[in-house]
Amino acid sequence: IYFLSSGPIPLPDPSFTYNDKVAHACAYGLLALLAWQTLHYWLASHHTFWGWLYAVVYGATDEWHQYYVPGRYADVWDWVADVAGATIALLVVKIWIPVWQNRAWEEETKDPL
Repeated sequence: IYFLSSGPIPLPDPSFTYNDKVAHACAYGLLALLAWQTLHYWLASHHTFWGWLYAVVYGATDEWHQYYVPGRYADVWDWVADVAGATIALLVVKIWIPVWQNRAWEEETKDPL
């Protein structure tokens, strides 16, 4: 993320107006998931919150960093997309994992007859 935000802005794809916001949401959703997974092993509790906070704060500092990069600008809407991506990714995982674990448990305990 830092490398991509340190250079000039790539040319936008004219076929989709908000493609940069989708890219922000995907990148920071992935960052939040990676932080969540890493912190899962270090923290007994609240690793979801800290993973989310890490992605949100990193997004804010990245926008601040872009303010000082020639040819770039800071955009609060990019940060909002970062927050949305991190939030959606972690919500999906927090909802999906219990459902998946419950289905796996039901399969293990199913009567074979």
